[in-house]
Amino acid sequence: MSAKRVVVREASGLVRQINWVDNMLIGLACISIGPGFMWVFTWMPAFWPSGNLFLSLTLGAIGCSFQGIMYVLMGTAMPRSGGDYTFISRIYKPWLGFMENWTLIIYACLVIGTVAPMMSNLVLFGGFWSWGVMTGNSALIGTAKWLLTPLPCFLITMATYVPAMLIMIFSLKATLKIFQAATVIGMISWGIVTVIFAVSSREAFVSAFNSNLSPLGVTYQGVIDVARASGQMASTDFWKVASDTLGGMFYTFFMYYGYYIGAFYAGELKEAGKSLLYGTMGALWWAWAAYVIPLPFIAKTIGLDFMSYAGYMFYFNPTGWAANIPPYPQFFASLLYPNPILAFIMWFGTGAWVISLELSYWMFISRCMFAWSFDRIMPEKLAYVSPKYHTPVVTIIISTLISIVGVYLSLYTGALVFSNMAINMSFCWLIATIVAIAFPKLKPEIYKAAPRVVTWKIGSIPGISILGSITSGILIFVIWGAIQYPGVGGYVSWKTFAFVLFLFFAGGIVYLISKYVRKRQGIDIELAFSEIPPE
Repeated sequence: MSAKRVVVREASGLVRQINWVDNMLIGLACISIGPGFMWVFTWMPAFWPSGNLFLSLTLGAIGCSFQGIMYVLMGTAMPRSGGDYTFISRIYKPWLGFMENWTLIIYACLVIGTVAPMMSNLVLFGGFWSWGVMTGNSALIGTAKWLLTPLPCFLITMATYVPAMLIMIFSLKATLKIFQAATVIGMISWGIVTVIFAVSSREAFVSAFNSNLSPLGVTYQGVIDVARASGQMASTDFWKVASDTLGGMFYTFFMYYGYYIGAFYAGELKEAGKSLLYGTMGALWWAWAAYVIPLPFIAKTIGLDFMSYAGYMFYFNPTGWAANIPPYPQFFASLLYPNPILAFIMWFGTGAWVISLELSYWMFISRCMFAWSFDRIMPEKLAYVSPKYHTPVVTIIISTLISIVGVYLSLYTGALVFSNMAINMSFCWLIATIVAIAFPKLKPEIYKAAPRVVTWKIGSIPGISILGSITSGILIFVIWGAIQYPGVGGYVSWKTFAFVLFLFFAGGIVYLISKYVRKRQGIDIELAFSEIPPE
């Protein structure tokens, strides 16, 4: 039985509609610069107050570049849907490819379920706080506090999920337009915040902060005093600075997450090699610039030490940070220029990033699920592609439904508290990088048939093997960092590793069941993996 007869059909049904600019914007959406802007200037200073933010951001981007180029080469060699699943299953073993990708994708569904409520508990929360302070309206501030509770978080998330899912199903072109519009709106928001800090002084900020928040019992100096009394102090000691900079670097490795996802829907990229290279590296370094450019202005106007104190008070000492005031750059900018229209644009732009983030996750998750079913590991109905819209309808719906489960678990249970994104993702990536190292040896026929950009060497050593080796070393270092610095990815205990292994071996069970069922149907699914899937 030939591989072509094993797969669901002779052609995938997907169409190459995504150019390199669109691919870059999808990667930017997955990075999500708006929320990332908040995390850079609140979470990072709160956890690593002595660190050098510029070095953390830059070293993280450099480390990501090695991984990004590796994925560019793998995607160029096999420009099909599925990413890691397709690479690993064709180069080494299908069971490993599925188990790795299953772990990555199921976890990604749960992750987007934890971050999608940001529309309520971050964007609208911050927006209502800004408008409430500007207008002196306590009802708006009360609404902001309510938006942190589970019910509005769940309802507002569902209000974004349903239309986003329908748009993805009925028009990839419309989805791409949303990515474009979200980027424009989001960058306008970013520009307003950056310019406000660029033209404002420290004195103006202190005055605005005190005049707006002192009625709530919060002052600029008071925040500093309480945080310092609680032990939050930046140090100039070389080793402390180095340690905190390193912790921040580990965190940025995951804050940039998403720049490379074009490799997972490479079957829909025009000029796949070009789109992967320009889109992947463009998204990564655009995000780096979006975080680095405002850095000196925020340091000048607010003070990075104050961002550290405010972030610490918000995350660790809420009783000393009256009424959960959001210590985000967008909120502080609205204090300096209390204009309701500017505040609306700043928060609307941040919300646009959240919407596009949801779409970007479903973009790559649905394509991986599609690839599983196209190879008949999953029921072939999941491989249905609308002949009119050229979208994988069923897997988009399933991606959304699993994400809704993630939303519920994150808001109403503690089921995901012991998961650690850094360890989970690094575990999966490490498998892919090790397979990339062995690619030229394990599958020389596919490697030699790849474009020249994939087959370059340094001496006698294939470039893909060099990149895979460097990335593997970085990922091992990052796993160590996630264990040493809980602020990188969250909770760390034996349960963290048990959760990863549970997902991984659950994927193995699914694969064995599928193989058994297909064998009874007279189909040897492993025959499909001897060659690259049809387009």
